[in-house]
Amino acid sequence: MALWRGFVRMWDGARGRRIGARVAIAAMTMAGIAMLTPIASVHAAQLLPSSGYPGAFGVDSCTTLAAATAELMPTQFYVAELGAGAYSLNCVQQDTMNYVGQDFVHGYWGLSGPEGATDAYAYGAQQAQDAITAWHNTPGIAGITIFADVEFGFGGWAQQPTADQQAQNVQLLNGFLTTIAQAQFVPGVYINDNDKTTWFPANYVSQVPFVYWIAGGPLSGTMPAPCDPVGLTLPPVVQNWQTSVQNETFAGQKAEMWQYWLSGSGCSGDFNYTLQTGYHAFLPNV
Repeated sequence: MALWRGFVRMWDGARGRRIGARVAIAAMTMAGIAMLTPIASVHAAQLLPSSGYPGAFGVDSCTTLAAATAELMPTQFYVAELGAGAYSLNCVQQDTMNYVGQDFVHGYWGLSGPEGATDAYAYGAQQAQDAITAWHNTPGIAGITIFADVEFGFGGWAQQPTADQQAQNVQLLNGFLTTIAQAQFVPGVYINDNDKTTWFPANYVSQVPFVYWIAGGPLSGTMPAPCDPVGLTLPPVVQNWQTSVQNETFAGQKAEMWQYWLSGSGCSGDFNYTLQTGYHAFLPNV
């Protein structure tokens, strides 16, 4: 429960109350599950045999059920694309959602950058509202963590921003994260190392705590492939998380999830790891 108390301390009293009972219940449930088993046994009937390793392994985006269950990979959560400010992938995998169960399905929004916006904060807030609307309109999703997917492909991001453009990026992301939190969801950010150091000032600290989801990183694609029957992905993923990845930070937040394998590296899916179960909510590592 220390994680939840730290989360609340980062808010003033009014904002803390706006988080609402749903997140508090999620934190208590996660703590209870953690005391019982290292794997979220609440939906064990839907899982392949337990990996025997701490934490949970999941998939995201366009990953099909066939890829998600490749070579007996445990598939314990799914992060679905809710939409995007522009250039949505439109690839929600309903079969994958049904397999992991709606309490283990969360969402992300392809966040468009502030280029052309007259008010960057308001544009970020509007995209958050669109993401929340999409969450309510997407069957099979009950997990309340909503991530901003910060990537060049969603448009509006300057490749080499000036200091003023970096400031606009900060306002945009703050608008998104704060609006998500005020709506009693848990905000998150998915971003790669290069973009976080190029698009945001080194001293940037977000206005609200969020779940930091590492996109790739220097170790991405170096572990045995999830779809390779010869290798075994799970041990090196856990080891690399413990030795280095968990120490990564962005905007004042510690890493909480890692996309350790990208579909572009081979295998037809995007694979993720976290020490949390993903049941109902991922929470910030503050």
